[in-house]
Amino acid sequence: MSHLSLYRRLYRELRIAGSLAPVWDYVVKETRQFNGDHKIMKERLEQLSLYVDYLENSRLHQDLIKKYTGKGELSVEESARIVGLKLPQEPR
Repeated sequence: MSHLSLYRRLYRELRIAGSLAPVWDYVVKETRQFNGDHKIMKERLEQLSLYVDYLENSRLHQDLIKKYTGKGELSVEESARIVGLKLPQEPR
Protein backbone atom coordinates (compact mmCIF):
# COMPACT_ATOMS: atom_id res chain seq x y z
CA MET A 1 0.00 0.00 0.00
CA SER A 2 1.34 3.40 -0.91
CA HIS A 3 1.90 6.18 1.58
CA LEU A 4 -0.63 8.37 -0.17
CA SER A 5 -3.44 5.81 0.03
CA LEU A 6 -2.66 5.27 3.72
CA TYR A 7 -2.93 8.99 4.40
CA ARG A 8 -6.18 9.15 2.42
CA ARG A 9 -7.65 6.31 4.47
CA LEU A 10 -6.59 8.03 7.68
CA TYR A 11 -8.00 11.36 6.58
CA ARG A 12 -11.32 9.74 5.64
CA GLU A 13 -11.67 7.87 8.93
CA LEU A 14 -10.75 10.91 11.00
CA ARG A 15 -13.24 13.03 9.08
CA ILE A 16 -15.99 10.47 9.70
CA ALA A 17 -15.05 10.22 13.39
CA GLY A 18 -15.12 13.99 13.74
CA SER A 19 -11.65 14.30 15.29
CA LEU A 20 -9.74 15.44 12.24
CA ALA A 21 -7.65 18.39 13.43
CA PRO A 22 -5.65 17.14 16.46
CA VAL A 23 -4.74 13.69 15.15
CA TRP A 24 -4.08 14.83 11.60
CA ASP A 25 -1.78 17.61 12.80
CA TYR A 26 0.14 15.11 14.93
CA VAL A 27 0.55 12.66 12.05
CA VAL A 28 1.79 15.36 9.69
CA LYS A 29 4.25 16.63 12.32
CA GLU A 30 5.59 13.12 13.00
CA THR A 31 5.93 12.39 9.28
CA ARG A 32 7.96 15.52 8.66
CA GLN A 33 10.12 14.91 11.73
CA PHE A 34 11.37 11.49 10.54
CA ASN A 35 11.49 12.24 6.85
CA GLY A 36 15.19 11.37 6.47
CA ASP A 37 15.45 8.10 8.43
CA HIS A 38 13.85 5.35 6.35
CA LYS A 39 13.86 2.71 9.08
CA ILE A 40 12.00 4.92 11.55
CA MET A 41 9.67 6.13 8.80
CA LYS A 42 8.81 2.55 7.87
CA GLU A 43 8.00 1.74 11.50
CA ARG A 44 5.82 4.84 11.78
CA LEU A 45 3.93 3.93 8.62
CA GLU A 46 3.31 0.40 9.92
CA GLN A 47 1.96 1.87 13.16
CA LEU A 48 -0.17 4.28 11.18
CA SER A 49 -1.54 1.43 9.07
CA LEU A 50 -2.54 -0.45 12.22
CA TYR A 51 -4.20 2.68 13.61
CA VAL A 52 -6.18 3.23 10.41
CA ASP A 53 -7.29 -0.42 10.45
CA TYR A 54 -8.39 0.03 14.05
CA LEU A 55 -10.41 3.13 13.19
CA GLU A 56 -12.09 1.45 10.22
CA ASN A 57 -12.92 -1.71 12.14
CA SER A 58 -14.23 0.23 15.14
CA ARG A 59 -16.56 2.20 12.87
CA LEU A 60 -17.77 -0.97 11.13
CA HIS A 61 -18.31 -2.63 14.50
CA GLN A 62 -20.46 0.27 15.69
CA ASP A 63 -22.46 0.16 12.45
CA LEU A 64 -23.14 -3.55 12.95
CA ILE A 65 -24.18 -3.00 16.55
CA LYS A 66 -26.65 -0.31 15.46
CA LYS A 67 -28.01 -2.48 12.68
CA TYR A 68 -28.49 -5.69 14.65
CA THR A 69 -29.24 -4.51 18.16
CA GLY A 70 -32.70 -5.67 19.05
CA LYS A 71 -35.41 -3.16 19.69
CA GLY A 72 -37.61 -5.58 21.54
CA GLU A 73 -39.31 -8.71 20.30
CA LEU A 74 -39.04 -9.35 16.55
CA SER A 75 -41.62 -11.16 14.50
CA VAL A 76 -40.73 -14.39 12.74
CA GLU A 77 -40.76 -12.56 9.39
CA GLU A 78 -38.37 -9.85 10.62
CA SER A 79 -36.01 -12.42 12.15
CA ALA A 80 -35.95 -14.40 8.90
CA ARG A 81 -35.29 -11.25 6.87
CA ILE A 82 -32.32 -10.31 9.08
CA VAL A 83 -30.58 -13.62 8.34
CA GLY A 84 -31.47 -13.49 4.65
CA LEU A 85 -34.35 -15.94 4.51
CA LYS A 86 -37.83 -15.63 3.09
CA LEU A 87 -40.79 -17.36 4.62
CA PRO A 88 -43.27 -19.16 2.41
CA GLN A 89 -46.43 -17.23 1.75
CA GLU A 90 -49.56 -18.16 3.65
CA PRO A 91 -52.16 -20.02 1.58
CA ARG A 92 -55.34 -18.03 0.99
